[in-house]
Amino acid sequence: MLSLFAILILLFALILLMVPLKGTIYIYDVLIQDIKHLLHQINMTVPHTLRERNQCSDFMTKLEASSDVDLLLHESPPDGLVNLL
Repeated sequence: MLSLFAILILLFALILLMVPLKGTIYIYDVLIQDIKHLLHQINMTVPHTLRERNQCSDFMTKLEASSDVDLLLHESPPDGLVNLL
């Protein structure tokens, strides 16, 4: 079983993998390669889901993009998300 730290690193890498490089040298390249190697060693695959298929994630992403707050914690699902659950 993966530790919480390993899971957080994997999530961080997944976020970085989604960012377009646009021809620049990426400072996290070594970290991403290490995580890919770790995933290969433990025989784990990370499937991709189109955002149209994941309406809850898409909703939260749009909500964050329209906010000017750096961090927002929700004690309950925001209005509009409950209908998607």
